[in-house]
Amino acid sequence: PTNADLGTMAYQNYDPVSFQVSLSSAQQVPTASHTTILYDNVVWDTHGNYTPSTGRYTITQAGIYNFGASIRMDQTGNCRKIWGIYKNQTQYARLQEIAASFTSGDQKFTGHVLVPCSQGDEIEVRMWVSHADDFASQGDFTFFEGHMIHPVVKGVS
Repeated sequence: PTNADLGTMAYQNYDPVSFQVSLSSAQQVPTASHTTILYDNVVWDTHGNYTPSTGRYTITQAGIYNFGASIRMDQTGNCRKIWGIYKNQTQYARLQEIAASFTSGDQKFTGHVLVPCSQGDEIEVRMWVSHADDFASQGDFTFFEGHMIHPVVKGVS
């Protein structure tokens, strides 16, 4: 079959894959280090593929995935921040970079990216800051999620 012939056939054995995790307490981000965010609260994980101790989601079904993340940080003083989605420990997408000066307050960063994944790939969120900041503990504003939006169907060109 070709992609035009997929129709219902492609989804006959479709097993929805989805997860969302959040951060329940503050996480310190060391200065000038690409730090993996360890989201520790599993809101849902349909296949048990997220590991809180590593902050990584392991792909068990090849396909196109939509990964999103949101981070809320307490901010004091001048700071440059870079954050993104990493695939197999290599930056796949830089979701945002900001250099800002605040006397106090918080900043929220949100982004999504489509990622083609193979079985065994590992996805994580990392952040780099020019000086140490704490992540806010509010789970509603600091989360990581992923959803397979199209499975890879063997034998389809």
